[in-house]
Amino acid sequence: MANIRFIGLGDMGQVIIPRLIESGHKIVGWNRTPEKSEKLESNGMGLARTPAEAGEEDVVLVWGWIGKGSLEEAGYEVYPD
Repeated sequence: MANIRFIGLGDMGQVIIPRLIESGHKIVGWNRTPEKSEKLESNGMGLARTPAEAGEEDVVLVWGWIGKGSLEEAGYEVYPD
């Protein structure tokens, strides 16, 4: 199965991640507000400490974010160049 990383655990991640875990995928996620990760962690999701950590391996990366400031903040950390 795939190693999938999520940056942003909002409405989309809350629905998709449990289904991917049930299907046998290894999921790691990061969110600006840690409380969004609590339910997903209890379902088996691993937690990245930073956006860069979420994107550092050779994995499928799902970026579920819309806010411009948030995207720029995390984007520069994952892809500093």
